[in-house]
Amino acid sequence: MNIAYLSEINPFNWNGGGQTIERGIIDEGKSKGHSIINLTPEDESGKIVSILEKADLVICCDVDNRPSVKKWFDSHVFEVIMNKCKYITMSMGYCDVCRKDYTPCNLTGKRDCPDCPRNDILRKEFFKKAQLNVFLSELQAAVSYSQLKIVDKKPYICPPDLELDLFYDMGKERKIKLLYAGVICEAKGYNQILDYIEKNNLQNDTLWIGDSLVGKPLCGEWIQKVDRKQMPEYYNSAQKFIGLPRWYEAFGLVYIEAALCGCELVTNQNVGCLSSYDYDINKFLNKLNFQGNYDRLWKVLGRV
Repeated sequence: MNIAYLSEINPFNWNGGGQTIERGIIDEGKSKGHSIINLTPEDESGKIVSILEKADLVICCDVDNRPSVKKWFDSHVFEVIMNKCKYITMSMGYCDVCRKDYTPCNLTGKRDCPDCPRNDILRKEFFKKAQLNVFLSELQAAVSYSQLKIVDKKPYICPPDLELDLFYDMGKERKIKLLYAGVICEAKGYNQILDYIEKNNLQNDTLWIGDSLVGKPLCGEWIQKVDRKQMPEYYNSAQKFIGLPRWYEAFGLVYIEAALCGCELVTNQNVGCLSSYDYDINKFLNKLNFQGNYDRLWKVLGRV
């Protein structure tokens, strides 16, 4: 198939968890012989429309990622997609159902935000008209459909494939008592993690890895940047991996990576990857869960 792949940011230029998953899906499609053209708002609208009209399938992934970028797709692009193209949506987070960072409404449980997609007819229709809506976890799909008030369209759940030769228990001595990896911020549970650290007297035994939106963490050691391929060494040196997100984590690659490397998880029910396995750690750690998912997705896409 000739496929137009639209995303607000180019997954081959960014290195977040979502972009890691996107690259895996795109590479799998190319390995099956599909021609895939990546399109972002940096491309001229006329060129985008020309490619869309010739595509056998359009994949729209995080196309409204406005908190992260300053240039957006022209509205005419979406008119063409919705009226002339066969398309699917694919979501790495919630940016296509909420324009604000980290779905802030789940902090209060209220749905009175003026930007809420419940009042956005076009956004709802974009998902309803799609041939398929692809999500990473049961939790992410449920939250997204609740926001959009979609009740009559079954989502497709595609958890990511993982490099099982990279993330595994090496049997090393675990000198780090508590490890956190990811963006350090309120929505990711920073305050709750501090409470856990204080309660368990781990102020001098905690390692934080990742960029911070709150400045230097109040306790523990902080490493701002670590290459993903080096993370297995840190996971295998840690006794526990903590993540207590306030927001609904769409998936959470770091939780699976840490668990596969032998870390005990300290977490909650806002973690998407656990929701797909009924929060049962034994089902969660079945390595078959993290193989062949992209292959199955492309087989489904070949039939839409």
